[in-house]
Amino acid sequence: MAYRVRSLDHLNEKILPFFEKHPLKSKKRIDFAKFRKVLQLMTKGEHLKSEGIEEIRAIAKTMNTGCER
Repeated sequence: MAYRVRSLDHLNEKILPFFEKHPLKSKKRIDFAKFRKVLQLMTKGEHLKSEGIEEIRAIAKTMNTGCER
């Protein structure tokens, strides 16, 4: 099975609820929480502001590294 994501709404309405209902059991759950935070920022339009971009970059820098920060 494959999913095509074409919008923030699709992520918010389909992908996030799925992984909230079926939590990851590996270290990837930490990256999922970070991904969810980035998605929340983008949904609020924070990615359109320089401060928001910097916050998103800071979060993204810590993803897929095994860090909890």
